[in-house]
Amino acid sequence: MTSSAPGSSGPSVDPAAVRALVDRARHEDVRLVRFLYVDPSGVTRGKAVHVAQLASRLRGGVGLTRAQNAINVFDDLVDIDGLEPVGEIRLLPDLSTWTRLPWLRATASVLCEQLGHDGADWGAVRGRSSPGRSRRWPRPASR
Repeated sequence: MTSSAPGSSGPSVDPAAVRALVDRARHEDVRLVRFLYVDPSGVTRGKAVHVAQLASRLRGGVGLTRAQNAINVFDDLVDIDGLEPVGEIRLLPDLSTWTRLPWLRATASVLCEQLGHDGADWGAVRGRSSPGRSRRWPRPASR
């Protein structure tokens, strides 16, 4: 694990692991990578990233509005305090969960954890999407 760039609030990432995964994507002819997460209703949702942007998204995650977690199983937006459309969190991928999706042409997926920009639990989603997770965003120092 390496440290974040000075002044950065992004994750700590091993550059060699990112390069290896980008090379694997090219070798497997992957063009889209689905960054998947599970919402509070238990529905798997995701955002797709083109392979040209993969390295930067593996390092810094993908932005997601907090309101995405207020969408119920019927895809209705439920009015929940703290889950407004203003305010972004990050989908941080677990590189060890890379999976080529054989039922979709040129597509792979990674499971993600939802964290705030500071790398801390943002308070609405408890637990992890991937229990074997080995890489975490650095936590802010206790005050």
